Amino acid sequence: MKATIKSIKDKYSIELPNDILNKLKVTENDDVEVDISGNELIINDMKVKDLSIEERLLIHSIKNDFKKLDWGEV
Repeated sequence: MKATIKSIKDKYSIELPNDILNKLKVTENDDVEVDISGNELIINDMKVKDLSIEERLLIHSIKNDFKKLDWGEV
């Protein structure tokens, strides 16, 4: 595969052939996961799963890992 690196303002992008995008099943502006392993650039399709309200409340992260919550009066 031949790819081109382009400068866009203060960032760089990699222009990929349509065959690669079709194989990944991604289109422009889709989110992908990019990893570097040794001398290889690995691009994976990143499927975002819709979560239920219960799943969203159960997920712990730095942003929502609170020790105590005050829900106020009900």
